Amino acid sequence: MDKKTMEINNVGNNNKSLIHLAISFRKLCIATACLPLVTLLICFVTAYIFQQDDIHETHCRVYNVLPSISAITGVSPQRYLWRVTIALHIGPRLVIATVYHSYYRKILTDLEDLPKKLIGCRLLNLCFWLNIIEIAALCGSLIHLAISFRKLCIATACLPLVTLLICFVTAYIFQQDDIHETHCRVYNVLPSISAITGVSPQRYLWRVTIALHIGPRLVIATVYHSYYRKILTDLEDLPKKLIGCRLLNLCFWLNIIEIAALCGMLMKKSL
Repeated sequence: MDKKTMEINNVGNNNKSLIHLAISFRKLCIATACLPLVTLLICFVTAYIFQQDDIHETHCRVYNVLPSISAITGVSPQRYLWRVTIALHIGPRLVIATVYHSYYRKILTDLEDLPKKLIGCRLLNLCFWLNIIEIAALCGSLIHLAISFRKLCIATACLPLVTLLICFVTAYIFQQDDIHETHCRVYNVLPSISAITGVSPQRYLWRVTIALHIGPRLVIATVYHSYYRKILTDLEDLPKKLIGCRLLNLCFWLNIIEIAALCGMLMKKSL
């Protein structure tokens, strides 16, 4: 990476912009992709030479001919090298994801075919948010926190409520006219949730909160489903067992549909 200091004169303006660092986007993408790959290769070679017994050992006491990634990066000091590498490549990955999203969004904006434009925007937003979720998961894998399931449930339930309260208070103080106004020009004494979370900057805070609590909600729904399914499996009364299983599956899939609807709402509003 070459450090450059360049002065760019704006046309028709005396203002000057200073660029202290110019990096090729292509080189940044290649370096970001190669960094974990090279580190993984180093971890594999060093672990295979110096810690061969540790990486081939498994929990079931079966010899593993080709060690897994978790085995290679689970021994010391390779684990620290791997974590530092993952932490270093998270920042550039966020930049790359944002740049690609902006680039393809600009291309789709100029598209005249409306159906293709809508499908393209939805797929683009889906890919972008999947990328963000993957990066967030990598961040989570770096920090090993012992969180009780009860605290996770309480935090997941309280997060949207606290954010909604913050949005309501700030909108009521600073944007009172906007939240009370309706489409039919009737004064709304108690503003709706869509009115409170529809003004800026509250809308961005609300969307980020909803996006953050979707992952834990999926975890909670899956854990509850597995827990009660195990209880129903041990039940001897067959009719009650069948009814319980059907109700359990119904509740689980209604929860999944609600979470999917929240994802769809976030994608639609970002178009």
